[in-house]
Amino acid sequence: MGYKALVLFAIAALCSAQELTVTGAPEHAAVKLTAADLSRMPRTMITVTERGKPRKYEGVLLRDILATAGAPLGDKLKGQNMPAFVYLTGHDGYHAVLALAEVEPAIQDNEILVADTSGGEPLSAEQGPFRLIVPEDQRTSRWVRMLEKIEVKIPDAH
Repeated sequence: MGYKALVLFAIAALCSAQELTVTGAPEHAAVKLTAADLSRMPRTMITVTERGKPRKYEGVLLRDILATAGAPLGDKLKGQNMPAFVYLTGHDGYHAVLALAEVEPAIQDNEILVADTSGGEPLSAEQGPFRLIVPEDQRTSRWVRMLEKIEVKIPDAH
């Protein structure tokens, strides 16, 4: 095995050991997902323009991950759950927010992706092992690299 292949293998092994913590609703315990867990979920591939060039990402739709964690999607996304939002945190401390309604296909048909590969290869250490891709955004400000935590938060009704 060559040096380059050995380095790529080590990076892939390190990335696969990392977890994504997902809290779908306050009454549910957090779910921890690994790259292996995501590989067993329904997969989606999207092509986006990044820095003026097309780039392919593959991963799991955010809505599928949130559904696994008990997020109030579908018929439950109404009333007191309507102002719910998704708070995303990267390993480097970067945060972004999405309205939960942006994830619900009955409201918006977005393919917001938690990517784990690009161009058929695992994401680099600077980007992954998980990266949030919001393809409809004109700027990549909500594209959270090194994604490690996804939390659904529901503001208190007053």
